[in-house]
Amino acid sequence: MTVMRFVVHLLYFSTATSRALSLNTKNDRKISYFAGHRCLLVPARHPHDDSVTPLALMGGMAQTIESWEHHIPSLSKNRDLLIFECRGQGIPRDPQTSGEEVRGKNDDILYADVSLEYQAESLNEAIREAFGSQQVDIAGFSLGGRVAMATAVLYPSLIRRLHLTGVAAQREAYGQLMLWSWRDLLLLNNADDSLRPFAWSILLATYSSKFVAVRGPERIQTWVQHICNTNCRDGLLALLEQTEFQSDPAWYPLGMAHRMMQTKVHGRLVVGSLDQMATPSEVQQLSNALKWGDIAIIPDCGHAVPMQEARLWRNDLLHFLNKNDES
Repeated sequence: MTVMRFVVHLLYFSTATSRALSLNTKNDRKISYFAGHRCLLVPARHPHDDSVTPLALMGGMAQTIESWEHHIPSLSKNRDLLIFECRGQGIPRDPQTSGEEVRGKNDDILYADVSLEYQAESLNEAIREAFGSQQVDIAGFSLGGRVAMATAVLYPSLIRRLHLTGVAAQREAYGQLMLWSWRDLLLLNNADDSLRPFAWSILLATYSSKFVAVRGPERIQTWVQHICNTNCRDGLLALLEQTEFQSDPAWYPLGMAHRMMQTKVHGRLVVGSLDQMATPSEVQQLSNALKWGDIAIIPDCGHAVPMQEARLWRNDLLHFLNKNDES
């Protein structure tokens, strides 16, 4: 761990305990802090035996634990589930004061390092705190998928299987332009109440036009407000700059794929047929580099497959995780 990473841990999450805190959801689930990160640990509701591998789950850049609430019952039916928030996602909170918001306090230090390497180190620590020495499966969407790849690079023995959605070898022109536009929107204003233009842009870029039209403007506006209420401008900007605009090719998906070839981690890639942030052709290129075979393409779906086609995505994930190792 670098000196700056140590300072972040010492300043902000000095004890990194797993103290449970109330989460306002319809199921009154409990938030925990593992390795200083906001997490939700859900024990299996109907555990069969110890042979079912725990699952760690990570979402996209502007998502939080609450974004995955509708997936929890199915994913935790017979396996322990850990949902992990990366540094930069959500609202910064202090685990020592019952999750009190610390927005704007020491942000220059808090977000000094939100790189994929840092997130992978933190995820490894969180998984060890939650599950001990057990291997885990990891499912990651978009940013979460790239963090999962970084974890496989640094800690291959931690992982049994990876299920990655919306992760491509590289961005095509549209995806690159959207990233530039998001950074400009976040730089335009420095207040969290100015997140609305960013929220509109990221939603329209990650869902298919048909899906948006069916949901209608009133529903979409509630999602825009949710992004504004549950995210921090400085955290989102730091994530963009340090994970998308960083200059080390070793931490781009294709560079990580080449390093993962030295490991035994096996996985599956999923993408929406209409995804313009991670196009099917670029996702297949990444799968080819990893020698993972054919990808799963979800018809008429944009980037946010786990949200737009929740049941199809869950079925694909669980089928992959439940396959025999030799199959």
